[in-house]
Amino acid sequence: MPIPPRIACVVAILLAAASASSQTYDLVFNNPVQQTNATHAVLGDYYTGTSFDFLNVAPASGQWVDMRLTVADITTPRYGYMGAAPDFSGTPGVPGGDLGLIYSYQGGSGVGGNFGLGSATYNLEFFQGGSNFTNPFAIPDFRIMIYEVDGEATQDEGIMIFADNGLVSYQLPTSSQVSVTDQGAGQFLFNAPGIDYPFTDPRGAFLLRYQNTSSISLQVIANTHSGSPNNNGVLVALDGDFSTINPGSLSAPVYVPEPSSAGLAMLAAAGAIFRRRR
Repeated sequence: MPIPPRIACVVAILLAAASASSQTYDLVFNNPVQQTNATHAVLGDYYTGTSFDFLNVAPASGQWVDMRLTVADITTPRYGYMGAAPDFSGTPGVPGGDLGLIYSYQGGSGVGGNFGLGSATYNLEFFQGGSNFTNPFAIPDFRIMIYEVDGEATQDEGIMIFADNGLVSYQLPTSSQVSVTDQGAGQFLFNAPGIDYPFTDPRGAFLLRYQNTSSISLQVIANTHSGSPNNNGVLVALDGDFSTINPGSLSAPVYVPEPSSAGLAMLAAAGAIFRRRR
């Protein structure tokens, strides 16, 4: 029996989307627009501005994709933003194409310390290359390894992830050092183990996979306790091409139940066509 043209059109759209999603984009953050303006003895050079632009973050994809990092909602004065380190690496002083995100507890120490919870939200927005960061680009499929999520005895750390950013799945360390709590409303809190691990240790890492999205947000959370020194730093790093930690060191993917917004739109379109045929 021949396939009705309208149904064939929907099938073609779905197949095209599946084909586009079959290419996973590797991301690197080694081509910043703004010049670094500060240096850390261990972390290297970084940029202190709260808006940081990168060119050609997916050079192996065949697409020119630019990215803008913006930092918002910093819990001041308890915490203060320090900056972002381009071309970061799990091995200090060696370029690695990763992105280090840094803020710190600044509430003082001892009896008068302003200890407690705080956070900073990092927004990553992707744009068509050459559009001067004006035309959003929805990346079909990409993964980001988040590492150095460890904490210490006097400072807990965690990262809130949002499913409506196009999150498809996540992977945790096989050692279960990083745990995840479903907070409801599509929010997932990844809790650090509270042990200071080396940068390249997979026990302080987890992997996120996204599809069909032009922006994601990461809320990096800290809870600093008495006994912590002032200016106690909070560092997390983003590895988009697995140059630092091999994803084979993590457990199998856990899939987020909500479909992507693009999938919902296609299903809705298909449903509308089927209803019109009745």
